[in-house]
Amino acid sequence: MHATLPLPTSDVDLFADDVLHDPYPELRELREAGPAVRLTAYDAWVLPRDDHVRAALADHESFSSAHGVGYEDQFNAQTVTTNAVEQGRAAAAGLLQGASARPYRPDPYFWTEQSGLDIKISGELPLTGTPDILAGSVNDRSALLRWRHDADTATAVAVNHRLPVIKLKRLGAGVPAPAPART
Repeated sequence: MHATLPLPTSDVDLFADDVLHDPYPELRELREAGPAVRLTAYDAWVLPRDDHVRAALADHESFSSAHGVGYEDQFNAQTVTTNAVEQGRAAAAGLLQGASARPYRPDPYFWTEQSGLDIKISGELPLTGTPDILAGSVNDRSALLRWRHDADTATAVAVNHRLPVIKLKRLGAGVPAPAPART
């Protein structure tokens, strides 16, 4: 028979004004409680020790952020699908127009340049299945890819592939790819 140990929990509110002003006593309390502590106020787990945080970040199969990293579903949906320009426009409209401003609808487009790759993505994440290769070659590190999610939606990804953003967004919206030009 195995003994079950109680899991450490805490009612610490990491976002309370006094904790934000001086977080060290609460952080010390969490570190002393254990390597993983459930925050009852948020129904979330925290890893308060540096070595455990590093181990979790290195183990992407067990600790995935593919479905978000926030406490609210709305925050998670926007984490990887919005860009600064769109957010700025929505914030300005909210300040200037108040309640009459249109609700913010994130544009599922983002881009990054990392490790010699220029990557642009239009559409919903995460990606599953095998993409259609619309142009280029993955082996050549220059490709235009599309993942179909259902009959009406898709995600388009350009990797080191020059393509106007509007065309990538059309592919991400599920618009059919143009037929290749005859040569």
